Amino acid sequence: MAQLDLAIVGGEVVNADGVERADVGVADGRIAAVVAPGTPLNATRTIDARGRHLLPGVIDPHVHMRSPGLTFAESVERETRSLIAGGVTSALVFLQAPTGSYAPVLEEAIAAVPERSYCDLGFSPIIESIEHVRELPELADRFGATSYKMYFATGGAGRELYPGTISIDDGLMFEALGTIAGMRAPAIAMAHTENWEIAQAIEQRLRDEGRPTRPRGPTPAPIRWRRSACSAPPTTRVCRAARSTWCT
Repeated sequence: MAQLDLAIVGGEVVNADGVERADVGVADGRIAAVVAPGTPLNATRTIDARGRHLLPGVIDPHVHMRSPGLTFAESVERETRSLIAGGVTSALVFLQAPTGSYAPVLEEAIAAVPERSYCDLGFSPIIESIEHVRELPELADRFGATSYKMYFATGGAGRELYPGTISIDDGLMFEALGTIAGMRAPAIAMAHTENWEIAQAIEQRLRDEGRPTRPRGPTPAPIRWRRSACSAPPTTRVCRAARSTWCT
């Protein structure tokens, strides 16, 4: 077997087929071999993993990095340290550009990765304007950004749902889905579907009754009801728009 950088031996390997005793060889940062225990591995470094489980790195496709008072590069360093500590080795991070193009935003984000990130990062722009829709093909070609999120909420376009996150309306969603469909795979659309007026009404009712709006533990019936009442109608609308634009 070729020279390996690392051998991890004696552990319980967790994979898609279950859990089994195996030794693992790593070369150039990638898994190069998974072999039966005791198989000779020519490695520069060996880790004894007896009594431990060995899991593949986790891919987290839904990450927000908003650290008040920090630059994006500083946020990347802080947040990816936490990701690595939790076993996440790759993450897809949502970006915002409420007042302009995503080109400079992506340039800054990509530049921060080799200097500050402890894990692999990809970036997913949040569509907030028709200008963003028009530049999607360029973002894919120049930066490899092919995953796009939309915040779909009642009240029309231009509503700030979270700091820097602007909602879109049905027309903008329709244009975005049509553009993404025309780009074909791997371009993909994501939608946050929620009726904010219903959500606020239910939360206010819970507050008036002295009940928690975000309880810990098992989700109680009122919160499950809120999710259904808030999400089902806009989700249906997004799915119908996706079918009509062939964005499926």
